[in-house]
Parts: sequence; C-alpha cells; structure tokens
Amino acid sequence: RWHLPSRHSSWRYRGQELPYIAISPSALWQMALHCLQHHPNSLRPMYQYLFEHSDKASAMIPLERINGPILLLSAEFDDIWPSRTHAQMAFHYLQSHHFPHSYRHICYATGHMLTLPYQAIPTLQKSGGNLSRWAQSSQDSWQKTLEFFKRWQQSTR
Repeated sequence: RWHLPSRHSSWRYRGQELPYIAISPSALWQMALHCLQHHPNSLRPMYQYLFEHSDKASAMIPLERINGPILLLSAEFDDIWPSRTHAQMAFHYLQSHHFPHSYRHICYATGHMLTLPYQAIPTLQKSGGNLSRWAQSSQDSWQKTLEFFKRWQQSTR
C-alpha cells in the first residue's frame, strides 16, 4: 500500500517545522520506477533524487547554533533514506564551522530500524537482513546514547 508524503517536515522545534525539502512529483516518479525495477520497499532512491535535485541550502538546519554536544547515529544499509550520507554531511559541517562542543558520528552496519534494543521490528528486511547484527547494533547504539546523555548531564553540573 502506498502512502503519499505529508508535505510537512518530519520534525518540529517549539511548534515550528524545521527546514526540509518537499517531495516533488519527479522524485515520486523516480521512486516508483526504482520499486518496479529493483526493490519494492526502498524509499532511498526518492530521497537520493531529492538530495541531488533540490536546494539543499534551504533545508539546512543551523547546526552551529546548537549549544551542546551532538551524537549522530546512522545505518550503513538504510534503505529508507541515506542516513549515513546525511550524518557525514552534518559531521563535516560541524568541523568546517569549528563547532565548540564535542560531536561524534557512529555508523552501524545495519538497516533503517536502528532502534531501542529488544524492540520488535515489522520485518527483518528493515533491519538490513541480519537479525543478530541489527540486535547488536541496537544494543550498542542505545548504550552509546545513554553514555552520551550521562556525560552531558555530568558536564552541566
């Protein structure tokens, strides 16, 4: 079953939508073609098309204005969107702006469903096809997230 995009940002801050790139009809067409020819569950080609054919500057979040450390988690085999590419872009953006706080990017060799450990996933396919690797990645990313918040909390005291 197909669900059309909402035409809204996935994220909000203080009730306002964060910048985003709207999904175009041509991007939907690219996704449909890819699904028919290759992989019926992949949204990644649509996001890749948008990334290559859109004004990325209009969708940039001013990361340099964040007043604290940043932890970026991504998945190497994310079939929903290019999380690794975007996390790497954010990391390099922070470097180029001489971000004063700590920042780290961890990429896991799993699929899109990098989530809380022991949480059910709808399909093995969304985990990158390897259940044990997904479970280990989810456990590790959760542990790294807890450690990140613990260090942040200690540094604010």
